[in-house]
Amino acid sequence: MKEIKESFDQLIKNQLIKGKKYSKSNFGYRIKNKIYLNYFSNSCWGKFKANVRVKYGGGELDEHKHGKYIIPPKMASVASSSRFIYLLFKDKNNIRFFTNSSTHNGEIEFERVNEKITFKKGITPSKPNYDAFCESENFMIYFEAKCHEIFDNHSLEWKPDYKYVFPKKFKPLEFEYMTRRKNWLSFCKKHNWDITKPYKNKKPCCRLEDCRCIEMPPNIFNLDGEEFIFFDVKQFVCHLLGINARQSSKPAKLIYLYYYPESAEQQYNCYYKNLERQIKHVISSPFIKSIINKTKIELWYSKANTMEDKPILVKVF
Repeated sequence: MKEIKESFDQLIKNQLIKGKKYSKSNFGYRIKNKIYLNYFSNSCWGKFKANVRVKYGGGELDEHKHGKYIIPPKMASVASSSRFIYLLFKDKNNIRFFTNSSTHNGEIEFERVNEKITFKKGITPSKPNYDAFCESENFMIYFEAKCHEIFDNHSLEWKPDYKYVFPKKFKPLEFEYMTRRKNWLSFCKKHNWDITKPYKNKKPCCRLEDCRCIEMPPNIFNLDGEEFIFFDVKQFVCHLLGINARQSSKPAKLIYLYYYPESAEQQYNCYYKNLERQIKHVISSPFIKSIINKTKIELWYSKANTMEDKPILVKVF
């Protein structure tokens, strides 16, 4: 899928060049001697960043460390989901469209982390990250934006803390990477380090219990027999748990927005169809029904030649 993901990014870049607003020289983010071809150039990115008037975290706006490497800002990628939703909601009419109100003030909050999943005493709560949030007269609306993430194969593994908030009738498989996976022998996935070797202050990287993980079998989400999971079920579950913990009694919506390049319709249509099918299976599963707590789930496609064009917003369900 890596090659497909790269070709998808290349298609998006080509469409931007074809639109004549950008030339080839506007792409290629350079860090030392390495050039990231499917990113905007350093100067082009600098101009875009200077006009971003909202706060972002997690490396969206700045270079950040990935292991021992420095990589470009996430939002500088031509296929950045953060860039996609930012550009979409720069037009306040699109916010009013989703709030179903022509009089809505058009205010939206990006990178919302207000909701908190509490596990049990002594364990640090988790704060799910929602790409955007706004409130309408009738709903609290949470947005999750996706672009080339559709080409990732998503796992069904969680940190062990989640066993305290999952419904008890659904028992997860709990294991250590040390014993469960031979290819992770003596390797801590969490810290990207061989736990038998010194780390930083010559102490072990982490305790074995920190490397534990729980896994939910695919059949719990009606995904048995699926070789590739297009939908990020793990993130979906965490988002639902966070929404359930909100302080407001107002009903909630969780809206998935996928960028769908119009020029890619024939080439990538099968992936979007598989995504739709899997989301429907997951939503109808007993596990999700037990935690969905009346939250309304919607899937939308934003169809346009580029992210900077006025899109056609298509509701799938």
